[in-house]
Amino acid sequence: MIPQVILKLVIPKVLDIVVKQFKLDKMEKLIEYMDSPNDADNKIEDLEERLKTLEGNSHPPRTFVKCEDCKNKIKEK
Repeated sequence: MIPQVILKLVIPKVLDIVVKQFKLDKMEKLIEYMDSPNDADNKIEDLEERLKTLEGNSHPPRTFVKCEDCKNKIKEK
């Protein structure tokens, strides 16, 4: 077996090399950036609120019927 003293010295150095090789030290920053809301998220929320307001203020869609003679859509009275 490998002595414990050597393992305690070698393992941290190996881990540092692996972290640098695969750029894992930057992964935490990337994950934090992805999870935190940014400008695009804020704009989307604002647009969704405006859309709900506009939908609430809009009039109902017109109802149309087909003319029996010419088969065109005409506004219902």
